[in-house]
Amino acid sequence: MKYWAGGFGKGDDAYKNLKNFIEKNYWAAIYWPKGDKDPDAIRTRELFKQIEIGDKFLIKGLGGRYSLKVHYIGQVQKKDEKNERLEFKKIDIKLYRGIAPKGKNAGGWFDTLIEVKRADIVKLLFNEDISTIPKPALLQVFNHEIEIKEQTKPKPQTFVYVFGKKLCTLSDFNKFVADGTIEILSSSNSSVSPKSELIENNSSFIDVSREIQKRRIKKAGTSINTTGQFRKGTGAYVTNPKHNEIQKSFVEHLKNKFNSVGDRVEFEENYVDIKLLQTDCITLYEVKPYNRAEDCIRSGLGQLLSYVCFDTSPKEIKIRIVGPCPPNKEEIKFITFLKDTLSIDFEYEHFKVT
Repeated sequence: MKYWAGGFGKGDDAYKNLKNFIEKNYWAAIYWPKGDKDPDAIRTRELFKQIEIGDKFLIKGLGGRYSLKVHYIGQVQKKDEKNERLEFKKIDIKLYRGIAPKGKNAGGWFDTLIEVKRADIVKLLFNEDISTIPKPALLQVFNHEIEIKEQTKPKPQTFVYVFGKKLCTLSDFNKFVADGTIEILSSSNSSVSPKSELIENNSSFIDVSREIQKRRIKKAGTSINTTGQFRKGTGAYVTNPKHNEIQKSFVEHLKNKFNSVGDRVEFEENYVDIKLLQTDCITLYEVKPYNRAEDCIRSGLGQLLSYVCFDTSPKEIKIRIVGPCPPNKEEIKFITFLKDTLSIDFEYEHFKVT
């Protein structure tokens, strides 16, 4: 079972739609024409395809006295793919009114349709505890099908083989078993037939090791090169000397501004330009050297969101674009739009090297 949150449309008919949704126990708020190539339309329809009978769904609103207001909660009873409509059985629980949840994986509350994944948010909005629900194992293996082999070249390592095929290192295998990714079955107590059926039912077992392949990591730097330099990350590129000058000066600026116990400034760790670590949050800064604030934001925002996506810290994460020019009137409008739209704390910071 999954949990979903949907808006009730836009324009003059929005609240009329909401009234109908609540009174008649349904939702149909995908307002884009069929075939619309708008990225939001495509994303919303892809999410709609994933909704199944039995899922829980809430209808949400934003603004006013509360930043998030839940108007209705129901369980999906019927799904009309053609008309993009859901019908519900109403769930009578207290409806949440309050601050919209923030932080990693909180969801985009301004979006027409989102999946609610975080256990604390499911508890807050649906009053259901999913934190103790075990996830199904990606791979089930019989104990007699597991073989451990030593490798001496190119360096000494111990690997686990399943069905005669190398799966992963022994240390990773133990982690997989501990976190439930792999389940070990006893051949004497299991009703599952041996090797052939197990392989058929777990055809993706070879991909298990890929599931935990880590993104490339990079230690924090100790000094900043102010000349142009070749960098590797998601893609290789050459940095602008102006970028490095801004970065170096901004690091010093942050160190002078945030010097309390527990504050720490790092740069180039995991390819993040600058990272400010504090007791209650982490702020990621992406430096851009362009002469327009909008160009800086357009260039750097995707990088920052990628860093947030793969950051494993439990702390709240904030993101900042740093550029050499102040935003003009239109760019301020763009920045305000992003702050209202993103579910993560975002700012543009003008910083001129003196």
